[in-house]
Amino acid sequence: MNLDSGLQIVATFLYPPCPEPEVAIGLPPHSDHGLLTLLIHTGIRDVQVQHKGNRVNVYANPNAFVVNIDDHMKILSNDKYKSAFHRALVNGTDAKISIPILFGQELEMVVSPASELVDNETNPPSFAVMKCREYLEMLQAKISAKLSHRN
Repeated sequence: MNLDSGLQIVATFLYPPCPEPEVAIGLPPHSDHGLLTLLIHTGIRDVQVQHKGNRVNVYANPNAFVVNIDDHMKILSNDKYKSAFHRALVNGTDAKISIPILFGQELEMVVSPASELVDNETNPPSFAVMKCREYLEMLQAKISAKLSHRN
């Protein structure tokens, strides 16, 4: 997979106390686009994952990482592993900090299900073969279309 030249992205989010947390979301529901994401956080219960149609709170030790499986791992596993569809919440009393560290392939790497997990007769590929860059461009086009549709 040549991860030596892959992408590593570190972001930092500061969420101050929100006067109306019941009507605000820190980050809307999404999945991350790489292989794995490590999340460092302040321990405030602020992340929810989608599980069987319900939003479930993530209760993690404040001295531990939360590890998310991302979209490319879903593709690589031919849909055996699911991306962690999640969102970040705000609260009315405490500021919080989240630091996601995303790991992914280089932009020109081809993303496809692992050949060992594909059998055209009984287990066909669930995803089209494309470069990482093409995948990200496709996602961006979907987001742009969704945003322009709202206006």
